[in-house]
Amino acid sequence: MYCPKCRVQNPDNAKSCYGCGSQLKTEGATMPEKAFICYAGFWRRFADATIDSIISLIEEILIGVVIGCRERIFLKRYRSRYI
Repeated sequence: MYCPKCRVQNPDNAKSCYGCGSQLKTEGATMPEKAFICYAGFWRRFADATIDSIISLIEEILIGVVIGCRERIFLKRYRSRYI
């Protein structure tokens, strides 16, 4: 038996829900309806993956520029000490 409020499965002889504590009806208890899941089509998923890839590439470029600038500044300041 499933609770109509929280959809937790309870034993068939339970009078109250183990999940939320509400009173259970002993008559007509059925399984809850499955939620309708709409999957995106191929082109929608392809576009999403392409946009995610572009965003990741931009982030990598920005991080590379920041790290590259720091390395150049470090080399300018301390080149004579290490070379």
